[in-house]
Amino acid sequence: MSQLPPDPATAAALAAWTNPWQAPGRWYKGNLHTHTTGSDGKVTPEQAMEFFRSQGFDFLGITDHGKVTPVPEWPYPDLLTIPGLETDGGRNRVGNSYHIVALGTHQPLPTSGMTAQQVLDAYREAGGLAFVAHPYWSDMAPDDLLPLTGHTGLEVYNTGCDLEVGKGISSVHWDQLLIQGARWNALAVDDCHWNPGCFDAGQGWVMVRSPQLTPPAILAALAQGLSYSSRGPAIEDLRLQEGRLAVVTSPVRRITFMCEGAAGEVFEAPPGSTITRAEWEIRPRRYVRVECEDERGRQAWSNPIYLGAPAP
Repeated sequence: MSQLPPDPATAAALAAWTNPWQAPGRWYKGNLHTHTTGSDGKVTPEQAMEFFRSQGFDFLGITDHGKVTPVPEWPYPDLLTIPGLETDGGRNRVGNSYHIVALGTHQPLPTSGMTAQQVLDAYREAGGLAFVAHPYWSDMAPDDLLPLTGHTGLEVYNTGCDLEVGKGISSVHWDQLLIQGARWNALAVDDCHWNPGCFDAGQGWVMVRSPQLTPPAILAALAQGLSYSSRGPAIEDLRLQEGRLAVVTSPVRRITFMCEGAAGEVFEAPPGSTITRAEWEIRPRRYVRVECEDERGRQAWSNPIYLGAPAP
C-alpha cells in the first residue's frame, strides 16, 4: 500500500477503503431507473432495451411505477436487464412522498402505509437493494434523509428531473448528509419517461466494477459501493500515491476534491484547454469525494472515501 499520512484515524480509514478502480473485474455501464409502457413511459420494454443497447449500455433496470414489468425474451446477451420498480413510502416534512427505486425484486411487496425506512428494509430483507430517488425534485431536506439506513444511496443526478424542472442535481443534499456523518453513495440515472420534446434517455448512468455481468454480481457491486456515476466524463483511475489521492479522468475542465466546509480543492484547466489528472494531499477530514466537469458542463462523481474524522 502507498505511504499513508501519520494521522492514525485517517490511516485506518484508508486501509479499510475498497478501491473500485483496483477491484477485480471490469467496468459495466448501466441505467437503473427506466419507465416504459408498463406504467407512464412512452416506449415499450423492447424499445427501451433496443435504445440502451444501441448506446453501449451493458445493463438496464426497468423500474415502472408500482409494478415489476415483465421483460420480454431478449435475443442479445450483451444487454443485461435487472427487474425492479419505483415505489413510495411515507412523507417528508413538507408532505411530499419519498420515491424509492428497488432492484432485484420480481414482484412488488405489500408496502402500502409503510414509512420510507420500512420500504427500504422490506426490499433489503427480500434480497434486493433500494435507493432514494431525486431528492431535490422531491423537496427533501437533509433532516428528511438523515435517519434513513439500509439504502444503496441517493440519485445525485436524474436526467428527467433536470430537463423537466431543473431539479436534477442533488449533490448539495448529498454533501449535507456526509458532513453530518451519514454514509451515502450516489447514482446517476435517467428516470426516462420518453415524453415528446424531452429526450431523457442515455444521459445519466452508473459505472459498476464487477467480475461478471449478472444481476447478483452487479447488485452486489452496487451494495459495496464499487461504482461511480456520470453524465459524460470518465473517471479512469483513483488511487493513493504517497499520502496523496490521485485521479485520472477523460479530458475535463475541472476536477474537484469535495470535503466538508472549505477543506476541498479545485483544479481547473486554463480557458480553452482541459486537464486529465489531479492530486490532493490527504489530511484528517470526515470524507472526500471526487467530482469532475467537462467542457459541456457534464459531471462525474466518485463515491465518498471516509477519512476517519468524527462527525460533528
